[in-house]
Amino acid sequence: MIFISVKDDIEQRNIIKIIKEVGIKEKIVTVKKTPKLSKKDLKSINIIITDYNENFIKKLQKYNKEIVVYLGKRSSKIYKENEILYNKKTNTYFLKNELREILTFYIKKKNIKKFILIFLLAIFLVSVLILFLFKINQLELKVEEKEPLVETKKEEKLKKPNMQLKYENIVFLGDSLTNLYNLTKHFPDIPVINSGTCGFVTDDILKNLGNYVYIYNPTKVFILIGTNDISLTDNTNEEILANIKKIVNEIQKYRPKAHIYVESLYPINNNNEKYEKIDMDKVKDRDNLRIKEINKLIYEYCQENKLEYINMYDELVDDNNNLNIEYTTDGLHMTEAGYDVITKKIMLYIKD
Repeated sequence: MIFISVKDDIEQRNIIKIIKEVGIKEKIVTVKKTPKLSKKDLKSINIIITDYNENFIKKLQKYNKEIVVYLGKRSSKIYKENEILYNKKTNTYFLKNELREILTFYIKKKNIKKFILIFLLAIFLVSVLILFLFKINQLELKVEEKEPLVETKKEEKLKKPNMQLKYENIVFLGDSLTNLYNLTKHFPDIPVINSGTCGFVTDDILKNLGNYVYIYNPTKVFILIGTNDISLTDNTNEEILANIKKIVNEIQKYRPKAHIYVESLYPINNNNEKYEKIDMDKVKDRDNLRIKEINKLIYEYCQENKLEYINMYDELVDDNNNLNIEYTTDGLHMTEAGYDVITKKIMLYIKD
């Protein structure tokens, strides 16, 4: 709707004539006195053409309406000094041609908005159609994959890992967290080798790569090392990372076909005031803030060198950013529940 609130009869007729000339086909309402429009009235009005009335214009601007102010034949000096006429959606005119230009621009804006709405609606409908076709396709695939016998399906699932992994030779390299990991239990019928040794730091791994890695000619190597460097050495975070780099480089040099996976350091739980089973003789001076800093360095190194980084830290922490108490025996080492979580994550990479 176009609302005209102009007292001059001749100007009202001119406005209506120009509205029709520029091709606006909206309903036209005219009044001579400044009306008291409610919020409900304003909802149905798209553009308002009015005489200069400061309070009325301010009210319209508050509701973000398109306003055209007729300044008549009076001096324009008064209006140039009035900042309310410089609002984004407020236009002024003296002459017919000015009003014609304003209304022509209004039509263009309206057409652009209409086009954008149609375009967005078209994108939405296409997206819904694609999603619908994808869902239908997924349902068809599930129907095709469905087996008539439950037992047969279970047997096939058990056979698949053996068929896929029988030529693998998977080495787990690390310290006590690896050494205490019952690999044969967690990875039945998968060729895995436990090369973890309690108390090992990164320097120990570097000195023993021949006996712990090379002799097995591995297809995959999972590296978890560095937590003992924090409590048993004076190595800085950068020195720990440098040793991990050397370990990776040496394996790549002597066993270039081995796929290397670098695990994040695991979190610890040093809240011995709350949990009796926390053993500070084992946890020592490790803290999760430093562990996260080292993990960030390892992650950035893996990203730069296109190595597989396994973020195990986030899998094992609780809401307080500590090692989940259910996953640990003493604040550092893992329970079977903890190794279950680790196994689930590692299995994704073994089957890759």
